[in-house]
Amino acid sequence: LGDFYNFVRGPLLLAAIILFIAGTVFQILRFIKLSKMEKKNLIRPSAFKKTGWKNKITSQYIKRRIAMLKITVFGTNTLMAAVCLVFHLFLFVVPVFLIAHSVTLDELIGINFFPFVFSDLTSNFFTIIVILCLIFFLLRRLFIKRVRSITSINDFFTLAIVGAPFLTGFYLSHFSTGYNIIIILHIISGELFIAAIPFT
Repeated sequence: LGDFYNFVRGPLLLAAIILFIAGTVFQILRFIKLSKMEKKNLIRPSAFKKTGWKNKITSQYIKRRIAMLKITVFGTNTLMAAVCLVFHLFLFVVPVFLIAHSVTLDELIGINFFPFVFSDLTSNFFTIIVILCLIFFLLRRLFIKRVRSITSINDFFTLAIVGAPFLTGFYLSHFSTGYNIIIILHIISGELFIAAIPFT
């Protein structure tokens, strides 16, 4: 497995990074193009008006802001918004500031985040939170009818891509059985995750 391990840590990682960069550039250009198109009228509460920064913070102003908030995801589904916020925060923070990943980065390109890395206990705690969020998203797609009706196989595939690096990483931090296989699966799943970020 030595040669394959080196391939996974070398050329395959480089390919994942190239896909990530190319995909990110593509999405940015696409966003710029779409932003230049004619803007459609937005549905806004009747109480909401653009008042500018010069207006004083009055009770009427606060009511307008609350009315605007109610039509956002934070107003219509507070739990979902909170879970998404926590999930996406830890989704990127945990891998970057993990001790093992910082050591690997130092070996590969001479960059590390010491002394700002998380302890093993903190990393495990945050990883469990990410896994619980993924379980929440999975159960939501399986058991909430209106969500299940618009769910496709791609949604489950995305959850699998995101969850695999965290599940395998959590396994590696607690067990040694099958280490050589699991570490390769962990790296490959992490590279799939990196390459898929701009497209999910």
